[in-house]
Amino acid sequence: MKNEKNKKTLVILAVWLLISCLLLLMFQAHGYYDLGATVFFLLLVYVSLVRFEASLKLKCLLYISVISKLVFAFYLYSNSIILFPDTIGYFRIIDTMFNSDSLSLRSVINYAGTLHVGYHYVALLVFKAFKTYFAIYMLSIYLFLLSVLMLKTHFTWEFGTSVGTSVFVFLCFSGFMFVFMSNVLKDPLVLFLSSFVLFMYSKFKKNNNALTFILILLGLVHLTLTRIYSGVALALAILVDIIISREIKISTTQTLFIIIAVLSVFLFTPLRAHFDMGIRFVKGISLSPSTLLTIMKSTISFFLSPFFWNMTSELTIYTPLLLDSIFFLVFSPLLINFFIHVIFKKSFRRRLYIYLIPIVTHILTLGIAYETGAVRQRIAVYPMVFIFYVLGLPRKKCAIVNIKVIHWPSKTDPLALV
Repeated sequence: MKNEKNKKTLVILAVWLLISCLLLLMFQAHGYYDLGATVFFLLLVYVSLVRFEASLKLKCLLYISVISKLVFAFYLYSNSIILFPDTIGYFRIIDTMFNSDSLSLRSVINYAGTLHVGYHYVALLVFKAFKTYFAIYMLSIYLFLLSVLMLKTHFTWEFGTSVGTSVFVFLCFSGFMFVFMSNVLKDPLVLFLSSFVLFMYSKFKKNNNALTFILILLGLVHLTLTRIYSGVALALAILVDIIISREIKISTTQTLFIIIAVLSVFLFTPLRAHFDMGIRFVKGISLSPSTLLTIMKSTISFFLSPFFWNMTSELTIYTPLLLDSIFFLVFSPLLINFFIHVIFKKSFRRRLYIYLIPIVTHILTLGIAYETGAVRQRIAVYPMVFIFYVLGLPRKKCAIVNIKVIHWPSKTDPLALV
């Protein structure tokens, strides 16, 4: 077993060295000589893949996915191509923060003109370390890699190896991930933080450890600072799951402490402004027939958009999303089957509140705010949407639906780096 593991490590090292050298030579050939950030990024990728417990095929698949995004990001950077207006805003704000004497939360909110400033601090830290905007592109890609590793582990612990592997493969091939994880956007950080919280929550359900719970709180705080409704939705989902779940062995006192701790974070910290903003948004909702119709339309759009027939007339940045769009539409009967089980099977439904509540929150928020299901704004719950399809498979093909499987390594943690 040890020899086989050493052989895998050597194969990964050989492939990594070859591709890394080719990439560095290619970057130099295109006039990019500030390679420190690139070498550091490639080292992080190698260490993460080596430490992660998976088959060699899966590691190679993830590596190919990461390198393809890196090449695409370098093409955008070296040709000064900006695909999203938000990217320009991030560069401007990071530059302002870099030259500013004050980086307080209030100051950065004023610079950005929004309460969503969690990403700006992370991007500034990377920019200060490497003094190149290309490092921020690589940050997005590395956050994607960590997210995939954590999500595979989380869903493996929750539903078994087959489900975890299917999520892993889907995210590696996803056109949605290719587009939004290769650009300077806050979406990679949103995906990472939501994945981190889910991963740590799986650990907390097993070890009931105070440090694990603190890490969950920190993840929720940063997620809320980055995208309010994603952080609040996941916090609410965890509270509901703790209250109704029979799998977490904690006392009533501990439950009350957790509820008070989570509420205190949102009510008695700088997040209070974010909480108040959410309350104002909820109060502004009127349950009129037009609002209900909008929510119904946004629900369909959330799971199935963008529709592939709207993306075939010309090539755009959203064209790679065609792969995801076709998949979700062709296999939509699985989604219907999933919701039938959710409605009629209480034990099945109880296990899924941690995913159902964030998705419903995103549908309501995005439906009312945008009158659609939006696209990249659903990034925090995008892997959950795919899980619904997997769990909608017929029972004989997805026996894992009825089984609670949590695999806990006795000596090593497959994500010890995270």
